[in-house]
Amino acid sequence: MLVEHKKKMVHFNITIPEDLHTKMKEHPETNWSRVAARAFERQLRAEEILQQLEEPGITDEEASRRVIETRRKLLVNNPWP
Repeated sequence: MLVEHKKKMVHFNITIPEDLHTKMKEHPETNWSRVAARAFERQLRAEEILQQLEEPGITDEEASRRVIETRRKLLVNNPWP
């Protein structure tokens, strides 16, 4: 679920520390909205994974399989460190 440019976009305000904002201004070439949107998407995926791992009756083996598969997908789609 990557950010797509053709999707309808909305404005969303966040509050960040002043020193972080100062550092961000040193890189005007970076699309900070896109960076934030990707971070939000990654967190939402993580929440979905955690929800799946909390399903009643899931075995440790199945939970491990899901974690490994999801990690693989995340690394292929978003090869960030």
